[in-house]
Amino acid sequence: PNPLTYKRLVGYVEQFGVHDKQSTVRESLEFSAGLRLPDHSLHRREEFVDEIMSLLELESIKDERTRSLSVEQNKRLTIAVELVSNPSVLFADEPTSGLDARAASIVMRSIQNVAKSGRTVICTIHQPSVSVFSVFDDLLLMKRGGQVVFFGELGDNCENLINYFESIPGTPKCPSNYNPATWMLEVIGAGTSRGKANATDYAAVYKTSKLCKLNEERLQYEFMAPLSADVPLQQTQYMFSPLGEDAHNYSQKSISGLATPMRRKVYNQKRQSGGHTLSSIETVYSQPFYKQIAYLLNRNLKNYWRSPEFSLSRIIVVVLVGAIITATFWQQKYRTAADTQSRIISISFMIMLTGAYNLFTIMPFQIEKRAVLFREISSGMYSSIAAVVSDGFVELPYLIVETLVGVNVVYWGIGFQQTVSAYIYYSITFFLYLYLMTSLGMFLSALLPDALSAQLSATVVIQIFQLFAGIIVPHDKLPSYYRWLYYFSAQRYSTEAIITTQFHGDHTKLCIPDGKPIETAPWIFKRFVVDKFCTSDGEFQGLGSFTGVVQTAEEFVYNSEGSFLHGYEYEHRYIDFAVLLTWCLGLRILTVITALTVDHNKR
Repeated sequence: PNPLTYKRLVGYVEQFGVHDKQSTVRESLEFSAGLRLPDHSLHRREEFVDEIMSLLELESIKDERTRSLSVEQNKRLTIAVELVSNPSVLFADEPTSGLDARAASIVMRSIQNVAKSGRTVICTIHQPSVSVFSVFDDLLLMKRGGQVVFFGELGDNCENLINYFESIPGTPKCPSNYNPATWMLEVIGAGTSRGKANATDYAAVYKTSKLCKLNEERLQYEFMAPLSADVPLQQTQYMFSPLGEDAHNYSQKSISGLATPMRRKVYNQKRQSGGHTLSSIETVYSQPFYKQIAYLLNRNLKNYWRSPEFSLSRIIVVVLVGAIITATFWQQKYRTAADTQSRIISISFMIMLTGAYNLFTIMPFQIEKRAVLFREISSGMYSSIAAVVSDGFVELPYLIVETLVGVNVVYWGIGFQQTVSAYIYYSITFFLYLYLMTSLGMFLSALLPDALSAQLSATVVIQIFQLFAGIIVPHDKLPSYYRWLYYFSAQRYSTEAIITTQFHGDHTKLCIPDGKPIETAPWIFKRFVVDKFCTSDGEFQGLGSFTGVVQTAEEFVYNSEGSFLHGYEYEHRYIDFAVLLTWCLGLRILTVITALTVDHNKR
């Protein structure tokens, strides 16, 4: 088959399986089966999952979260996740590593059950115990450099293996009650006593042996014979035996001895059940793109709901930050430059703090599940694009809740513009900035190798956004070589959009920098000073009593020469909206590109 579609024919059991921590055992199996079995087999998915759980003895822990499983249970779950895809071949990488004798026995019993179901199971294993080694039917033994020294049936009590090596001149006999696995490694110089190994080149011996010739004939026949061919059982029964037709002298008949008829049987079963066969595979993924997103979104929603330390904490922080800002500026009356500036700062701080919190919390959450994504994507469950798209969708309901809670706490508490249009524009802009910062966190999580480097990079970005947003340093005060950062700052567009809409048409009289507007004055001065200058008490006491000049809030903030936020324009509000949308879309696209091109998987 095509190399891209080959993964749909095989299952690979990792040495240390990783699974979604918030999913149950059954949910993990249903997720794998749903994405890896073709459409016409989904109607019996539940039944098939039940069969696999029974085969691997997982019924008693089907409702347990994967994060609470023991090492041995996790191994069996890893096997089951691959087995529900109904593969023809199952590869297992050191399935007994890290297990005690009892746990290793349970895992090997499960693997043996899989082999008895008619599937080919290939395991790599190092220094197995006698009980584990005796479970295997066939052995491919290689020495350093990947050279084959034995390939065939083990036989009863490893009789075939022992007879083969002992028949080679210069090979020491296997001691009585000695582990054959340990003995064979010592013989070829791969055991703990490699220095005592004899000088025999067992790889060269194997290449000239009758066993090698029989294996080559058998493999050629096995792969060249059509599946529909009627192969006599007697002919296939001895093909993989070291002694050929003399294999009837052995008391144990291996499963692999029936490889061709059993392979034909499994093939027919797969055709009936909707499993993958060579002729049925046409695409890389079993499920179309929209179904991949649906499965991922369903799992992500459950994960968010089951992870309140992440999802709920963001809402709580928004409420707390909003409550503190609201308590500080409760129903604020603004009459001076300082009052108005503090009102502007309250808007800026609310946007900056909530956006930063979303940014910093999403990165470790995303990086923590990276290993699971790499495993599932490499096994052909879904594409990287589907994973990125579903991550973006799952955030929407939570960001909407954050927006509704955060905006309503601050907006009415401080007393912003009491118009529907201003409120809606504030809410939409606030939501877009939260989504932008969350998307930025996802992008940095995909780009950088660990949470620490991602958070350090995020700190730099936040400082740039805040410093060059036009509030701390207005646009006209920035050095010319820094002004491009003013246009780069995403926070600038959100604050410009909110602040200009809040102060547009606001004719509140302000004293700049301080004082109260003069309300009365002698008739000779009245037309020149009333509502134009300020004094400490609002009374005209001579030309030397002025403490400031009168401006409307709109003029002071942005709509005059030398305004506080010079460069901000009310007419830019729709441009700001478009730029924020572009930022969000651009970050999602960058995340997709990064997911396709950057691989942090070091296993």
